[in-house]
Formats: sequence, structure tokens, C-alpha cells
Amino acid sequence: MNKFAFLSKFVKFFKQVFSDKKKSSFLILILIIAVAIIFVSTILPSKSKEESDAKIDDVLVTDYASLVETKVQNMLIKLDEVSSVSVMVMTSSTEKFEYLIETETTKNGGEDNQVITSKETVVFDKNGSSSSPVIVTKILPKITGVLIVVNNISASTKLSILNSISVVLNVDASCISIIEQ
Repeated sequence: MNKFAFLSKFVKFFKQVFSDKKKSSFLILILIIAVAIIFVSTILPSKSKEESDAKIDDVLVTDYASLVETKVQNMLIKLDEVSSVSVMVMTSSTEKFEYLIETETTKNGGEDNQVITSKETVVFDKNGSSSSPVIVTKILPKITGVLIVVNNISASTKLSILNSISVVLNVDASCISIIEQ
């Protein structure tokens, strides 16, 4: 089959479709909608990579407790005596940020009565028409408590779990509760 045979079949198909008024109006409607969607998607501003990364970071921080719960649960289930385990982690409110600060020092007056003033301002990153403060450090929420529900285990295993969770998560042992099913 050569190139022209395909083209002639294509033209024949369109003539057949556009000969029927219902089919042709339906196809024109679909074509208009497709062009409108393409037009709108090119006009509307898309999110920049940095905005997308910020969203991802927010999701990760929101799921921080879930991530810790899953990791602890996966480690505990590996113990010989443990056949079923559930973990719940409580955190302090939200993440905290430390911003980049610029210090500006000015000296006024003569040698005898010199006044030194300092002014601290947060540095902003300008990205097009928007600006946001420059984040130096993101501090994840502090884990404030851990609840572990586990099947019947020996007292020594319970103590090992308590000590391990306390060390790994840097949580005081009094904030960890292990309940047997």
C-alpha cells in the first residue's frame, strides 16, 4: 500500500462521515471541545517545579507520623514473639521553619558618641511575581507519644520493645505505652 492509497481512504472516510448531518455536527462539537481544552490548558498558568516540590514536602510532613508508625510496625513484626502489632504515633503540632536572616549594621555619629544599630530582615526569594522566604531548616514535628498494641509477649520482650522505641525515636519511656491484645 502506498502513501497515496492511505490518503485517498482517509479523504473518502471524511466525505462519508460529513455527508451525514448528525455525525458531522457531533464530530464538530467534539473538535470544538478538544480545541477549547487545549486552549484553556495553555493559557492557565501551570504550577512551577518549586510549588510542586513544596506540595510534596507538605504531604510528607503530614504523613510523617504514618511513616514512623509503618517503620516501627515493620521492625516489630520481625521479632519472634510478635505475630500481630499496631502502632500509633502522636506528634507535636506541625513542622517549624528557620528562615535565612540578613543582618544590616549601621554606625552613626562621630568617634566620641558613635551609635551602632543592627537591623535583621528575613531574606525572600523572588520567583516571577511571587516571593517566599528562604528556608534554611525545616524541623519535623517532635514525637510526643507512642502506643503499641501487640499480641501476648513475654515481659523481657516488652521491656526490649520499650527501650528500643525510646532510643530509636528519642522519646521518654514514660511516653510509650505497650498494650497486649
